[in-house]
Amino acid sequence: ALFYGERAQRTSRVLEMQGLTSKAYILATIHRAENTGSEPRLRRVFDGLVAAAQHAEVVLPLHPRTRDALAEFGLLEHYRAQLKFIEPVGYLDMIRLLDSARLVMTDSGGLQKEAYYFRKPVIILRPETEWVEIVESGSAKICDADEQKIMEAYRYYKTNPPVSFPSLYGDGRAAWF
Repeated sequence: ALFYGERAQRTSRVLEMQGLTSKAYILATIHRAENTGSEPRLRRVFDGLVAAAQHAEVVLPLHPRTRDALAEFGLLEHYRAQLKFIEPVGYLDMIRLLDSARLVMTDSGGLQKEAYYFRKPVIILRPETEWVEIVESGSAKICDADEQKIMEAYRYYKTNPPVSFPSLYGDGRAAWF
């Protein structure tokens, strides 16, 4: 992620193409079956994103599973009007979006860890995480599909952004020579 982050900064034009300003938006991803397979749960997750969107633009590269679930439940246009849905992006564009985001809201395990490398606070939209150490470090909060917890975490990170990201996974240079 760090290696390709440098390349993404040089080559990706996703911010310009989407009309985004660095550090002015929240990057969100939703794709797990546990969130997309249940209409009430999907609504709760998206209502949390909409609540955050009242304070900062929420940019969501929309996974096909999520798009299909929103359409199936008749929610696609409702949420499209309140959030910035974009088409799925390639890895370099995703890294550029991540590096330029204010914070991340996700149910993705991989994005949680990549966000840590880019020193971005993460609001985890699942009941648990594989990366408990990022929660223990204070750089991530587990909020599940709870709009109130999502907003509490957003307000916390807005006023108390993590200033320290301890070296939990090394410096990302183990394979460099």
